[in-house]
Amino acid sequence: MAWKEVWNNSYYKIEVEYTMTKNVIANTTTFTAKQIRITSVNSYYSCNNAAGTVGIGVRSDIRGTQTKAINVGGGRSQTIDLYDKTWTIGHNGSGAPNNNPVYVHGYCDVGLGGSYHTPAGGWKTAAISVPSIDRSGGSAGIYVSSVSQNAITCVISSNVKTTLGRYRIDGGGWTNFTPSSALAVTDGGSMSKTFSGFSPSTYHTIEVQFRRDYNEVWGSSASTGATTPKPPAPSAGSIWVTGNTTNSISVQVGGFSFGGYGATWGAYFFKRSIDGSWTNNGSGSTRTFTGLSPGTSYTLQALLQDNYGTNSGVASVTATTLPATPVAGSLSYSGLLFDRFTVSAYGYNIAAGISRFEWQINGGSWVSSGTTASKAYTGLNEKTRYTVNCRILDKLGRYSGVFGVTITTPAEPAGHIFLKVNGRYQRYNIYKKVNGRYIRATDIFCRTNGTYKRDAG
Repeated sequence: MAWKEVWNNSYYKIEVEYTMTKNVIANTTTFTAKQIRITSVNSYYSCNNAAGTVGIGVRSDIRGTQTKAINVGGGRSQTIDLYDKTWTIGHNGSGAPNNNPVYVHGYCDVGLGGSYHTPAGGWKTAAISVPSIDRSGGSAGIYVSSVSQNAITCVISSNVKTTLGRYRIDGGGWTNFTPSSALAVTDGGSMSKTFSGFSPSTYHTIEVQFRRDYNEVWGSSASTGATTPKPPAPSAGSIWVTGNTTNSISVQVGGFSFGGYGATWGAYFFKRSIDGSWTNNGSGSTRTFTGLSPGTSYTLQALLQDNYGTNSGVASVTATTLPATPVAGSLSYSGLLFDRFTVSAYGYNIAAGISRFEWQINGGSWVSSGTTASKAYTGLNEKTRYTVNCRILDKLGRYSGVFGVTITTPAEPAGHIFLKVNGRYQRYNIYKKVNGRYIRATDIFCRTNGTYKRDAG
């Protein structure tokens, strides 16, 4: 606590007691006025049992008065405890106060009147300087002590007392050192820390920073960098065929292995030996070669490249594409009558050999004719449109496309009668036995008015 004189008329003086408490962590200063003191400067003058108004403050809008009994004997003083007035002042990043100076306020009005010299000055102020707060955070130090394929070990130091530090790798987010008890870097001490999880043959920066315990200000950081060593080349595995078509061959690889020391995936590379062009397949262990010719032999190769650009040995396999897929042809028909016809396939190409022909009429079920390339249909209706489709299955279980023909049966020739059966007329054909064989009548003539005319029914 300290006293600050705010008024003096050579008879009396008025002082205000104040405190200034700094919070180095919050970076603030709290300025508080606590009580007022009235002193008789000249021993000839005194105020006894006088009703007066006194007050204190730290700002024009943070002050107040109270009515008190004033008893100041000649050459003596009276200290009056009043309600505290407080103002918290912020400081900038450098520690300088945002308000400087500040002013302590004091008020006294005894009001005796007459010829007495009394402490009656109203509000008076006096400037007080606010000291800066130390915002220095110290500095860190770091250097590399050893490097492996996946780790970098550093020696780390600080020039101030600290129990909280942090690090970041390659400019990423900060991570606190744990446990804090292991942070033995107080006042110039140092510690060793290993940073791991790196890949071989890669460069990494490590940055450290510490917070000063005194004011919880982070000091300047320090950084270092190192390149991890490169691992040995991967070893070759094998490649095998998983499937083939007329224009593609699918393969898979396995048994490749990295050279250790943290080596990780780069990519598998594949190629056909005839074109000499390697294709990056990423981490995928399977690949399908397309655009190949049917029934053709190919040598296919693969290698593994690690994430440092080092290649393994080459694995190879030879495989042949399937024969060409079945090619659809066309249909022709013959033997067309009002109730029958025969369809035949032609113009198709089945490189793998024919397993069977399949037939469909008017969207019905598919029916096989074996390896016979024709199909006879009987018992059909006259004057009816029929669509016949065909498809061919080769010996590899592959179908050709569907190809078809549309046929309309002609009208049935005349030569029939109608008989009433169960109350309904039904049509019947008429046959005549000639030379031991029945022949159906083609026309029926009816006698009308003495004249035979062909029945058109």
